[in-house]
Amino acid sequence: FLQDFLQEFIDTPQYPKYGVIAIAGPIVRNTCIMGNTEWPKIDGFELSKILNIPNFRLINDFESIGYSLLALPKQDQIILNQGRLKEGAPIGIMGPGTGLGVCHLISSHRQGQHVYDVFPGEGGHTTFSPQTEQELSLIHISEPTRLLSISYAVFCLKKKKNDFDCLITVSYTHI
Repeated sequence: FLQDFLQEFIDTPQYPKYGVIAIAGPIVRNTCIMGNTEWPKIDGFELSKILNIPNFRLINDFESIGYSLLALPKQDQIILNQGRLKEGAPIGIMGPGTGLGVCHLISSHRQGQHVYDVFPGEGGHTTFSPQTEQELSLIHISEPTRLLSISYAVFCLKKKKNDFDCLITVSYTHI
């Protein structure tokens, strides 16, 4: 699809020199291996070659939200709970999607300017570590994997549908 779209601009000054695609999943070295889709992996370096875009990056979907939040005009913002914003304070972003996306914005000063650095994460890939008797009773779900630890995302995939209500209770106790 992207190749077809870009063909219109090939050999013109409008052909992009930079490209970014935001993906719902962890990005490591410009590559995303998605555990919840049929795509084996998405490689930003390969896309750069295929699309002939020299500067091409994959970023996490919540990283893109972090960057866009900083540019969102006040008139497009909706206040859900009134509070006092302290300039330079850290900002946390969290939301459901294919998992539980998270992003942190941390303030710093560079070249005399106040800027935020964006740090994405995957909240659904945090480790499931039982804290209560009820949670401990569910640990058998991870047993067949023989893993030292199991993420909430993998735990959810292994959980049977008929036990889903119990899982919801367990999952939300740590958020």
